[in-house]
Amino acid sequence: IIEPQPMGTAGALRLARDHFKSNPVMVMNGDSFVDANLCDFLNNHIASEAEGSLLCTKVDDAGRYGRIDCDEDGRIIRFVEKDPDFHGEGLVNAGIYLFNTAMLDYIALSFGASLEHDIFEKLPERHLNTYAGTFTFIDIGTPESLALAPEVFRRIS
Repeated sequence: IIEPQPMGTAGALRLARDHFKSNPVMVMNGDSFVDANLCDFLNNHIASEAEGSLLCTKVDDAGRYGRIDCDEDGRIIRFVEKDPDFHGEGLVNAGIYLFNTAMLDYIALSFGASLEHDIFEKLPERHLNTYAGTFTFIDIGTPESLALAPEVFRRIS
């Protein structure tokens, strides 16, 4: 499906909603990579009985990313905005999601372009599940991180 104009992550899911046939549906950002076992992620999502799950990874310097706080059961308590002054370890969204039909329907009826800000942050606490670990991860959202991508892929191959 080709967007008529950039619609953001939530808008793209709204546009594609009628084409999803599986339950759950796995959605991936196109500008990031995480070396995690997606079968384990799916099993975790199913066991959690959540309508949506985010694959998350721990990074050493979480300042350039929004961070995620979750409880001992892996349920998201809150999202913390990007903070370039923060220079500590944190759990970040790795850009891979599993959504059940109910979550896809909720997104389809919502407003706003951003999945993270317009959808996730407005959900009740503990509504979303996390599958978290320390995985090889790269987000190529800056020229500097894009330049690191060949080295990241060399290390995991």
